[in-house]
Amino acid sequence: MSSAYAVAQLLDKMVANDSDFRFMAASDLATELSKDSFAIDDATERKVVAGVLKLIDDKNGEVRNKAVKCLIPLVKKVRDQQIQNIVDELCKMLECEDREGLRDIAGIGLKTLVVEFPSESASAGNVVKRLVPKLLLILGAEGAQSQLDVIDILSEMFSRFGGFLNDSGDSKALQQSILATFGPLIDHSRPAFRKRAIAAVGFLVPNLKDDLFVGLSKSLIADIKAKKSTGDLDKLQSLISYAATLCRHSPARFAPFLSEIMPLVLEYAELDNDDLREQCIQACEVFVLRAPTAVGANIHSIIKLGAEFIKYDPNYDDGGDEDDDEEEMDDADEDEEDEDDESYSDDEDVSWKVRRSSAKLLASIISTRPDLLSEFYDTLAPLLIRRFNEREETVRIDVLNTFITLLRQTATVRGRTEAAGSPTTPASASAAQLAALVPRVVKVLGKQLMGKSIQTRSSGFLLLKQLIAVLNGGLGEHIAALVPAIEHSLAKSQGGHGLANSTNLKIDVLEFVNVLLENHDAALFHAHVGRIVTPVLAAANDKFYRISAEAFGVAASLVRTLRPFAHVQGAKRPSVLPTDQTLVKHIHTIFAATLTRVQATDTSVEVKEKLIGTLGVIVYQAADVIGPQDLGDKVMPIFVDRLRNEVTRLPTIRTLTYVAKSPLGDAPSTALEPFAAQLPVLLPEIAMQLKKTQRQLRIASLHSLETFARRFPTPDLYPPTIEALRHMLTNDSDLQVLPLALSLMIAMLQTAHASSPSAGVALASAIKTSIVPVLTNVIGDTPHLVSGGSSLAHLVEFWHTFAVIGGSDVFASSAQGLLVKVFSRGVTKEAYPVVAKSIAALAISNAPEAKSLLDKFIVDVQGTQGSESTKYLALLTLGEIGNRRDLSQAAPQLHTLLFGLFDSTSEEIKNAAAFALGNVATGNLSLYLPVIVEAVRTDAKHQYLSVLALKEVISLSVLTPESRAALAPFVADIWQLLFDKAETDLEESTRNAIAECLGQLSTADAPTFLPQLQSRLAAHKAETRATVVSAIRYTFAEHASRDQYDLLLAPIIIEFLRLVQDKDLTVRRVTLGALNSAAHSKPHLIRNSLGELLPLLYAETHVNRDLIRIVEMGPFKHEVDTGLDARKSAFECMYTLLDTCLGQIEIFAFIQRVLAGIEDPAHDIKLLSHLMLQRLAIVSPTALAAHLDGTADGLRKTLTSKTKPSAVKQEIEKHRELVHAASKSLVLLAHVAGIAVLSSAAGPGISSPASAAPASTNTAGSSADLATPRFAELVRDMKAPGSPVAEVISNVERELVAAGGLSRLAAAAASASTSAPGGFAGGLVGAAMDLS
Repeated sequence: MSSAYAVAQLLDKMVANDSDFRFMAASDLATELSKDSFAIDDATERKVVAGVLKLIDDKNGEVRNKAVKCLIPLVKKVRDQQIQNIVDELCKMLECEDREGLRDIAGIGLKTLVVEFPSESASAGNVVKRLVPKLLLILGAEGAQSQLDVIDILSEMFSRFGGFLNDSGDSKALQQSILATFGPLIDHSRPAFRKRAIAAVGFLVPNLKDDLFVGLSKSLIADIKAKKSTGDLDKLQSLISYAATLCRHSPARFAPFLSEIMPLVLEYAELDNDDLREQCIQACEVFVLRAPTAVGANIHSIIKLGAEFIKYDPNYDDGGDEDDDEEEMDDADEDEEDEDDESYSDDEDVSWKVRRSSAKLLASIISTRPDLLSEFYDTLAPLLIRRFNEREETVRIDVLNTFITLLRQTATVRGRTEAAGSPTTPASASAAQLAALVPRVVKVLGKQLMGKSIQTRSSGFLLLKQLIAVLNGGLGEHIAALVPAIEHSLAKSQGGHGLANSTNLKIDVLEFVNVLLENHDAALFHAHVGRIVTPVLAAANDKFYRISAEAFGVAASLVRTLRPFAHVQGAKRPSVLPTDQTLVKHIHTIFAATLTRVQATDTSVEVKEKLIGTLGVIVYQAADVIGPQDLGDKVMPIFVDRLRNEVTRLPTIRTLTYVAKSPLGDAPSTALEPFAAQLPVLLPEIAMQLKKTQRQLRIASLHSLETFARRFPTPDLYPPTIEALRHMLTNDSDLQVLPLALSLMIAMLQTAHASSPSAGVALASAIKTSIVPVLTNVIGDTPHLVSGGSSLAHLVEFWHTFAVIGGSDVFASSAQGLLVKVFSRGVTKEAYPVVAKSIAALAISNAPEAKSLLDKFIVDVQGTQGSESTKYLALLTLGEIGNRRDLSQAAPQLHTLLFGLFDSTSEEIKNAAAFALGNVATGNLSLYLPVIVEAVRTDAKHQYLSVLALKEVISLSVLTPESRAALAPFVADIWQLLFDKAETDLEESTRNAIAECLGQLSTADAPTFLPQLQSRLAAHKAETRATVVSAIRYTFAEHASRDQYDLLLAPIIIEFLRLVQDKDLTVRRVTLGALNSAAHSKPHLIRNSLGELLPLLYAETHVNRDLIRIVEMGPFKHEVDTGLDARKSAFECMYTLLDTCLGQIEIFAFIQRVLAGIEDPAHDIKLLSHLMLQRLAIVSPTALAAHLDGTADGLRKTLTSKTKPSAVKQEIEKHRELVHAASKSLVLLAHVAGIAVLSSAAGPGISSPASAAPASTNTAGSSADLATPRFAELVRDMKAPGSPVAEVISNVERELVAAGGLSRLAAAAASASTSAPGGFAGGLVGAAMDLS
């Protein structure tokens, strides 16, 4: 049936006398309008619009409601003229003062139209400019009954279509009219009008003209000053809220006025009005979050304000301000006070709102000012600890969460600075301050942990768990005080408390106990372990699988505590200590409970995995305690059974690997003999898993087999392993599997040879037959798998071990196989360096037999008839061999031959000859190095190749003290020669090689050479300055520890890096690269200088139009951005600094440049910016939440972009990559904001942080938090069914869920319950890798 015919029938029914007919007609029309194929002519369209408008004025309420729902699809299908008719008619209905029902339904209709109208529609601007004046007239009419509805409609319009109010010549007049209309409403006598009017103006502010915004701000400040004198504190409260709203929506423009408004807010907060005081504190929170730099001068006053009013309780005195001495009280007094707290109630007391706002304010300050950590511990931490006794539960939870925010901020900053190699940091000093506060924390918190409030206890245990994480323990002296609280919370919940809350509490307590046990000395628990084991095992039998699984995890930790091992530094394994017989019974109790539960058939998968792990810990720690009978008859059959079960196979293999490492397996102990007796059953089963497709299973099996090979050598069982390895390497190998397989073969060869040389030879022969051909194919066909990293290192070690143990036979066949493969058809040049290293490893291991092979390579190099590939491989191999042994006797004229190849017509041969020359020279520096130095000095024709050979010599000679000593006699001459060359005109490649040589040499004698590098920073020639900075950069790239060099470089490094503002573009680009390298490898050298360097870095992230050239190519003009490389280097440096120097970054200025990056014209910079945006969602969600609306335009532009019809495949792939990155950013930012993206994709149990957090949490939806209308609009548009990226976003979210990223994000937010989103940032560092 066509749309026109169906609509014609519906139009007749829409005027029927029966209301049921009219209702069904409206319902069917809505369905018809929703079809993609809907299409009607102009006349029918006018009839449909008229019919729907008539139904909105219907007498029947259900019909009116259904007609309003028709507007949703209708406004997306009809033409502009009909939309304007709808707007006009609805406005007329809204003005009907005598018909309240019609007025209400018209308001709903207009709001529906505004909400559902597509923002990208071409007619959106016309609708806005037509509707706004009409609504302003209604709003300005005196006594209008629909004013609140009109304000709501205008709020929605300003939020969604505010940009259309700022894009035409008459926009300023319209904005003035809006402000004039809303001005009286903000001074309205009714609070509801004031509140909604302020919200509406807030949505308008981002698009308000600058001069109007300035006038509005000045007028607001004048009104705030005037209201105090009138004594109208209610309206003064609204004006303070108004100021916070302006700052929230336009912080950059409002920041200049904060110096004037902050003293007023701080002053009015002292007035005796709790509602006004609460609003002032909430305004301070917005100022801190949105304009941190502008309030920097007032930050200590704001801290003082929050500290003063977090204890504001005029109707109750709990002695919270008393000194420590006065806090000492006996138990009877504490119990009496507790009873008073429980019985006190005052329904009219609203002072708790002031205290709660103060707690949130302090949390916001803590989460955004890590530089003040030490001060927070001096001033705020003792105050917060005293407020743990807060009588109002909601406030108490916020106080606890504020302290958790403080702990997490400490953990975040300290964890990142220490991981980056920093010495003493403010965070480590703060940890020492925290340690001094621990006794008071435990004392005050102890009473709350024994209380009735489940939520308080849960937050308390979370606080203690975070405290342990910061201090790596710290509660050792307070175990006795915590055990009763653990027992109390693990006991069965009493009636009156929610089952879900009780369940969550048990999980929180068990997690805390686990952390407590793992981070403290085992002996501290021995006196209390009986009181812990009983409730833990009771929880292990809980019906809820998460509680049971967590309890068995704690049981494993208890076993480690009951039977600890001594960990000796430098030892491969811990040493076994004598067993405390008084604790043996508890081990048997845990063992019996675990055996009983592991044999049950109704256990969930998660619990099964925990049970296997717990059983493994019992065997690892206490196999001698449970006895060989139980181990052999009860435990091992379970392991074998679980190994054969597909569901439990992976955790079982990991557990068996763990057990095999137990020190109880070392002689003279015989505790693991029953375990070893099962190896003939276990090893073939594990080896079979190498043939499976599950990657994690193969990786775990390789680890396991290597552990067994080293701990329990059984050469008789190696054949099935060799066969499984052959199958795996033939069918599937990757960068992670291949080095593990090589390591396993090395272990088998070494252990077989150790048992008997003949066994080693036999195994090598088996590997030669089964593995070497496959490995040779891997090297030839997929050289990228073994061209670097651990794969290459293991490959070289394998060939060396293989040749040493296998002898001449395996050497000859393996070398011949490699040579045959490398010269076969289809093998790329990428394989040649790997083959060269492999042959060199074989040759060095069998020096006598390798002589003929060496002679062959020399002949290949000398030959004029041989292929270029043969000569290329021979040069690489000679270099690798010469690097390990002196070839001067075997080939006296080799260096002359290599110099002669510098004249080759092949660039590959020339570079390979330079590589070979440099490597051969390291075998005899006294003979070869003077020749190379002389070539650098005199051979201008082969300058680059000579420097390349010298670079190989230097880079290999500075690695060890012995090689540095051999190089020392030549260093001074080389240094002067290189700088002489640097002063001349050189190609960039030659200059880079010279810079690397200088950097390497400077590490050999830093006291001499660093000052010389420093003196050349002011050189007149830009090339010299670039060379000096590059030289320093190459020292950063070396990951070897050079503490003495770093000490000398640290005071002067800023002088090198200041060249980021050099007038020469090349020098700036090189300096940015040096800064990036320093931030990556030696961040502690630059942390104290970032205050000076960051503004210079940000300056390089701007697009400089002066560096853009227009190139004419026939009739076309093309822009060439010569500053792109430098700008890209700046963004790369920002990305590195975010990872290594977060604590020293002023995060809000950083975010501004990231937001600029997502709109940069360069594709690579956009990708980098999205990576940073995703990273910021993890490490600094508070600061990022304040800028979500700022991301909307850049994300929308990317997500709605399309490729040209003529785009080539590469352009299409780059566009897809960028859209995917933007989609990932959108999903993560939506979770920061608490906005559901595609709930169906998230899966059960996955929620946003806002929805996951308790009600008291200051998440994205709370009163003092940040409005994100433009971002919310973007999310809604992008997830709409018709959006071109809806499917991409859905897939991205599924990927994140599958990786565990979003679930961990939501879980961390839920468990944090922190009073500021940034508070859970520290707890989310573990998810960073998943999400970024």
